[in-house]
Amino acid sequence: MSLYERERSLKKVSKLAKHSINTVDKYVSKQFNVNRQSRIRKLHSDNEVLIGAFIGLWAGDGSRFYNGGWTVQVHTNLRDTSLNNFIQGLLATLFDKTAKLFCQEGNQARFRFESKFIYHFIEQYLSFQKNKSNTVCLKNNISSHSMHFLKGFLVGLMLSDGCFKNSFCFVSTSKNLARNVLGMLDLFGFLPLIRKQDRAKYGWRDLYFVSLKKEDTSAILRIMDSTLIEAGWSHGFLKLKYGPGAI
Repeated sequence: MSLYERERSLKKVSKLAKHSINTVDKYVSKQFNVNRQSRIRKLHSDNEVLIGAFIGLWAGDGSRFYNGGWTVQVHTNLRDTSLNNFIQGLLATLFDKTAKLFCQEGNQARFRFESKFIYHFIEQYLSFQKNKSNTVCLKNNISSHSMHFLKGFLVGLMLSDGCFKNSFCFVSTSKNLARNVLGMLDLFGFLPLIRKQDRAKYGWRDLYFVSLKKEDTSAILRIMDSTLIEAGWSHGFLKLKYGPGAI
């Protein structure tokens, strides 16, 4: 059991323990959620809206690490069923795999992939340092991306770190990611504002808020709703963000 906990691979444990994969699977699966998915080697859809949405979701709520395996995760809330269904569909379309939702403490949950391909795929679009949350941003200039990708990217970011309670607002500890959102909104024809909340005196990272005037809320929602429809999703943005009861 300790071998699988370390290696996270039936094939590796089978080789090290000198038992068949079926035998290893029989005993390991009693204590672990065994990942039996085949290796992801390529992207299965070139839909740039979906690619942008995945990259945006990961920029906001994703993590990755290497510990003998290439682990990529998207963190979520167990109660956000509409959003979780969207993430599952997104990952299945892009990577041709069924994503499992792993429950954690309370309502915390995560989608997890063991994939070298996805691990490095993220690097094609995003730049970040060890402290990902504070440093993540687009790797290249906004102008180098298609409008389809940018609209999907905005949808993903707003699903993870956005707010629509009164009007459009994106919040991040990454100054450069906030600037990305500022630039996209400007490109879409809006006049966004950015402000910083200084939290250094509390020992916390500063927060950056990118917002639109309340009267622009309907217009940006229409853009995001049409982006989701273009990607083949039937629900509007607010239903994904806040659930079926959202107006």
